[in-house]
Amino acid sequence: MGDRPGRGDVVTAVQPLVDAAAVMLEDLASLEAGTTIVWRGHTAPYGAPFSALDRETPPNLLALTGTEHTVDLLQYQPGHRYRLVAALNEDACSVAVILDQLAALVPAEPVARFAGGPELDGPGLRQVPAVALWTGRTW
Repeated sequence: MGDRPGRGDVVTAVQPLVDAAAVMLEDLASLEAGTTIVWRGHTAPYGAPFSALDRETPPNLLALTGTEHTVDLLQYQPGHRYRLVAALNEDACSVAVILDQLAALVPAEPVARFAGGPELDGPGLRQVPAVALWTGRTW
């Protein structure tokens, strides 16, 4: 009766989809939890990119909001450290542009997955928007 679901009705939740080209890095934090980001045929839910405490494999490449309106592109190194390999102008950086730039740093390696969400900045003092990319290389 009516338009409301009753007992026995199946209700499914629709999670919002967003194209990575439509989201600027600084606006990443405004996405709703559970929003799915789409880039190059890959999808990733918005949320914490990875957890070292849960023994998850760290991403090969990471992009964080840097200082002076930049986005720092970092590459994982043996010894569990990241090295700054490039910086982009934050004013012109959609999540898709950043992911494209990260993937271009290792053109011979296939993209395994990506993630977008909050991450600690370099000194570990505050959470900043971040994009992570896992490639075919493992340490």
